[in-house]
Amino acid sequence: MMGKLKIKTYPGVAGIFFGLLTIAFFMTGSTGCTKMDDYKKQFVKGDLIYPAKPDTILVYSGDYRVRLSSVLTSDPNIVKSHIYWDSRSDSMEVDVKRTQGADTVSLLVKDLLEGSHTFEVVNEDAGGNRSVPVYAVGVVYGDKYRASLINRPIASSFLDTGLQVHLSFASMDESAGPILTELHYETTNDDSVRLTIGLDVTDTLLMDYKKGSAVVYRTYYRPDSLSIDTFKTAYDTYMPQIQDVWVDLTAKYLKNPGNPFYYSTWDGGRWGDLDQWITTPNVKNAGGYGGYEVKNHSMIAMESGWGKSAITNGKIYQSVYLPYSGKWRMTVNMNDLNDQGRKYILAAAGQQFPDIDHAEDQSLAYYEFSGNHGGDNISISFTIDQPGDVTLGFLASMTDNGSFFEVNNLKLEYSYSNN
Repeated sequence: MMGKLKIKTYPGVAGIFFGLLTIAFFMTGSTGCTKMDDYKKQFVKGDLIYPAKPDTILVYSGDYRVRLSSVLTSDPNIVKSHIYWDSRSDSMEVDVKRTQGADTVSLLVKDLLEGSHTFEVVNEDAGGNRSVPVYAVGVVYGDKYRASLINRPIASSFLDTGLQVHLSFASMDESAGPILTELHYETTNDDSVRLTIGLDVTDTLLMDYKKGSAVVYRTYYRPDSLSIDTFKTAYDTYMPQIQDVWVDLTAKYLKNPGNPFYYSTWDGGRWGDLDQWITTPNVKNAGGYGGYEVKNHSMIAMESGWGKSAITNGKIYQSVYLPYSGKWRMTVNMNDLNDQGRKYILAAAGQQFPDIDHAEDQSLAYYEFSGNHGGDNISISFTIDQPGDVTLGFLASMTDNGSFFEVNNLKLEYSYSNN
């Protein structure tokens, strides 16, 4: 560039001509310096050169640390950024490799005290010239914030008919930053299940929950939208308080329980053989059929007399595998019966069904029934210490002077409780 221009005056036309020529020369010379002028206007102040300052600075909060991000969109000569904090009591520097577009300088600042911090960023070019500083404020979280966090409360628990435990969570104040709850529980197969429950979820299912086992859970927090870290509470322990509720598991474990009963063979009229049940041959005293009877509906039945032979130690039973230790109950809805002979509803451990002489001493539970039970529900309850086979059914000895019983349907239930 040229220095200050002094214009000399001349009289007359010649003076005007030389004056215009001099001005034109000045203007021509100044056009070639436009880009340099722009640079100086932006980065040169007097005899000093100032590299471009950061265009944008973001401070991402964290756990005793922050991530600082500086965006550069001008001045390709920048080679280094200096970062200061806490009134320049500490600092870092990072090399910058510029590209043709916008570049981002990002770094972690660790081992900071919990609280608010002011950060100062200064850029430097290859000549050692430094930009004016740019300031930004960031927040550091730590043990004080962590100590203020609370676990999301579990409000209640209950059991549904599918043996699934429902946990109901209380709502939370979202201003502190809770994002989800992590939960662990054990299944009946001793497997560990991990669930994550969002804040918008109130009820959670614990499928196949192992009765009496502890549920452990904790809640995760993100203190603000720019946080690079999550925080979590310590684990809490919860014992689902399940009341002594009888859950109907008939359809899951008991085969051919009635309403209707199904036959494997049938005489086309009144008598047949039950499907899925074991029936001893002496019960099949109606022309080779027995155990299955049809009147106005299908039933389990034994009958002697009225032209049919007596039944001694007759059995109708099935063995089922019960996967839960604890209390079980079988309920029998009677259609009709009389008081002739000995008749039992029975549950026995394993796959063997006792003889009638040992109905009471070799069973888990029994009920001896006679007349006056038409339309009644008769229940037997038993407890098993571990999963296993249980044999359920009917046992009778009846004379040929006319004795019978008829069953409408059966129900198998499990008591799911902590007792």
